[in-house]
Amino acid sequence: MPVVPAPPPPPAAAAPALPPGIDLVGVYYKDKSGAWAPIPPEIVTAKASGFTVRDNKVGSIKGHILGAKAHLSAPLPVTLAVYVPEGRTIAEYRLMRLLVKSGEREFHISSSMVSKESNDNEIEKDAVVITSEKIAPRVYQITLSSGIVKGEYGLLAPRPQGGSEGSNWKIYCLSAGN
Repeated sequence: MPVVPAPPPPPAAAAPALPPGIDLVGVYYKDKSGAWAPIPPEIVTAKASGFTVRDNKVGSIKGHILGAKAHLSAPLPVTLAVYVPEGRTIAEYRLMRLLVKSGEREFHISSSMVSKESNDNEIEKDAVVITSEKIAPRVYQITLSSGIVKGEYGLLAPRPQGGSEGSNWKIYCLSAGN
């Protein structure tokens, strides 16, 4: 019997494209020309206070960022795009209103019986409610406009998966409406 070659596989579907200017995981803002520009991350130093009962912590976390103002200043409304890492969702990011104190910015997170394995019970005292729209695979758009007052803000990234529970993590800051 003659051997009949197998038909070629169907062409792979092209992966949906990312918006122009968005090429790496991170946070971007729409500049005056309408192009996406990256916001460089800043480092948050977290200071915890409280006590531990068995495997649960009761207390609070205060995040500190060097400098009284963000490097980026943008008028309201501000449009952001967040390109999340594989396996993450936009729900893991928190927009924080930053308080300026003694040449640095800070925010507060209170914890109420937070287990070592989960951040689900954290209450963000300085969090601002945001809504997002998916604009590409793993890319979400957020518009800061109504309800946002002029001031310092930071989009707090989740701690790395599988990483240590260190006291530092990334935040993407901007001075909104200034």
